[in-house]
Amino acid sequence: TRSRSMYARGGSSVPADHKDVPDVSLSFSPQAGSLPNGCSLNPLVPGYRLGSLQYYKSKFPDAVKHLGTLVGNIGSAVEIWNGIEAAAVSIGYHKDYQRNYSPGETDFTADVIQMRQAGVRMLYFVSADSHTISRVLNTAAQQNWHPDLIAVGAGDAAYDPSFIPEAGAAAEGVYADQPHAAFFNPTDAVIPGVKLYQEWMGKIGQSNHEDLYSAWGWGSARLAVQALKAAGPKLTRASWLAAQKNVHTFDGDGMFAPSDPAGKKPSTCYVVLQVTRAQWVRKDTPASSFRCDAPYFYYKK
Repeated sequence: TRSRSMYARGGSSVPADHKDVPDVSLSFSPQAGSLPNGCSLNPLVPGYRLGSLQYYKSKFPDAVKHLGTLVGNIGSAVEIWNGIEAAAVSIGYHKDYQRNYSPGETDFTADVIQMRQAGVRMLYFVSADSHTISRVLNTAAQQNWHPDLIAVGAGDAAYDPSFIPEAGAAAEGVYADQPHAAFFNPTDAVIPGVKLYQEWMGKIGQSNHEDLYSAWGWGSARLAVQALKAAGPKLTRASWLAAQKNVHTFDGDGMFAPSDPAGKKPSTCYVVLQVTRAQWVRKDTPASSFRCDAPYFYYKK
């Protein structure tokens, strides 16, 4: 298992050159996700789960017609957004503002002013880090701009222990749709996979790092072990790879939305969270499972 960077388009060149080596990691680009030796706990396929978008439309039918977004100007994030936008437009969303910002930018005042002038009523973040999201929200508050809906998807960086303390009062009411449980919430410890993750993060003294990166690493390791067990006691690289190609169901004991890693099929399920009284809480979502109420929109350029 390994980690990947969006800046390297998923680091797909190394496993692409060594297709006999099993690669269990979360893919951040379609190029990496399509490799035959790759195995991701939630395969990245151009498009998006329609359930999340339909949920926001049902709650904010007018706001989704005035969408604004800020997208990190790095290859994979832009690709991810293109798929999400196509899915959103297919069910009636309309985009009023978009800017692809450069990594390291810290001043988003001009964006906030332009979004307000453009009549943006829904602000949707995609593949943005929690620090950037916090800066934008605090800038919006300073400019007295309050869109009807602020939400985060596809990258889920706002669901991070540092987000609410950093964003402060500006975080209140923010939504997130994500393909995994609320893994650092004590209430989600009723889910076996989350309970085990939290226990071991505590045992190794890393409870303050119960973030996306540790969760993705944990999930990738569990996916690798699932394939290793199926490969049998006489393990070879070839037997591991063969077993990996037969893993068609993975959910990490409930920690992740069920997906088909071998079939390269992403999950259609998700959890909705909202910041309420300075805490992330499940919103219109079962206490220990996922919403699975719409198909996946497959985007073709």
